[in-house]
Amino acid sequence: MGKRIITVFAAVMLSLALAACSSEDVSGSAAERVEAAGDEREVLIQGGNFYFDSEEYHVSVDEAVKIIYQDIEGAHGIHIANTNIRLRNNESVVVKFREPGRYKITCSLYCGVGHTSMTAYLVVE
Repeated sequence: MGKRIITVFAAVMLSLALAACSSEDVSGSAAERVEAAGDEREVLIQGGNFYFDSEEYHVSVDEAVKIIYQDIEGAHGIHIANTNIRLRNNESVVVKFREPGRYKITCSLYCGVGHTSMTAYLVVE
């Protein structure tokens, strides 16, 4: 009986943690989620084992951009600092950045010994 309660509790906590990682809500951050109009510039970020395909990605303030994340190899995800943006393989979000700056991009899924070296920057000008 005690093991069953612990298992159910662990499953509920895992579900809550996964829901918190959703890419659906970016409000309350430096980026604002906007409705897709179909003409947004796409920013493709690709990640492989311990690297992203570029050191920097550039967007303009108040520009509607569709940020897309794709795995090249391995299983990864991204988190963009000072935002609530978290994406996994083949996920995307359309946003406008309201503040210029350098926003650090990190891998959001532990992927091995080189995990902490997976960094890049989204530069908003």
